[in-house]
Amino acid sequence: MIYFMATSAKHKRAKPAQKAEAAFSRRTITLPRALEASVEKIAGKQQFSAFAARALEHEIQRERIAEWLEERLERLGPIPSEATAFAEAAWRKGAR
Repeated sequence: MIYFMATSAKHKRAKPAQKAEAAFSRRTITLPRALEASVEKIAGKQQFSAFAARALEHEIQRERIAEWLEERLERLGPIPSEATAFAEAAWRKGAR
């Protein structure tokens, strides 16, 4: 169980303040300045880590979907062009 620690002003010692729902780790990453500025503009400096975490989760999801599609392609073969055309037309119709 992870606890956040709070100091008592009276006793100047740490005591458990609240239980944390998940453990976090700290990482250092190198970003182009323009990307950093874009994230700060969207999320603000205070929410930078939360924005980055969501972006990483999204990328992991994309990777898993790509793996799933590749497995299906290996097992079932290529998708017929008629099916692809049908799906693209349905997607474009729904996107309006």
